[in-house]
Amino acid sequence: MGHYVTAKKMTSQNITQRGDNKYMSSNGKYIALGIGVFPLIILLGIWLQKRPMPPQTIEQVEELIKSEIPNGASKSQVEAFLDAHVITHSEYVKYKVANPAETETDLQDKKLKGKAHRIKNYIFANTPNRKRWSILKSDIQIMFYFDRADNLVDYLIKEVEDGP
Repeated sequence: MGHYVTAKKMTSQNITQRGDNKYMSSNGKYIALGIGVFPLIILLGIWLQKRPMPPQTIEQVEELIKSEIPNGASKSQVEAFLDAHVITHSEYVKYKVANPAETETDLQDKKLKGKAHRIKNYIFANTPNRKRWSILKSDIQIMFYFDRADNLVDYLIKEVEDGP
């Protein structure tokens, strides 16, 4: 005579109670979590690599400015450049004195000699300088100087070091 086996309806509760579900064991939970988190970590890494990064050395800043901002550029061209390269900057500022070349020490720089009298406005920009092997934190500061017609006269770049 034949043997009849009565099958008990298998539910997730029965499986878990019997311990047959290997994916629900403690090791299985970690594996499932890892499978879910791993793609997120990969996507985060790709995003971090693709996002624009500010220039990190004075040389990089100088090269970018020379290659992307023409002489006499408008203030909107300079602002677009700063935004595109994720460089923090001020609003467009008008000097409050009639002749800033007489009162502003930065305008005494030899690079601006013969141009300082034309300067009436500026944009201040700042980006972190990520030097390797340095104890001090430093920033790269850029001053873009404009004339009365809002055209770029020149710029100055300097590194400012701060404490750790």
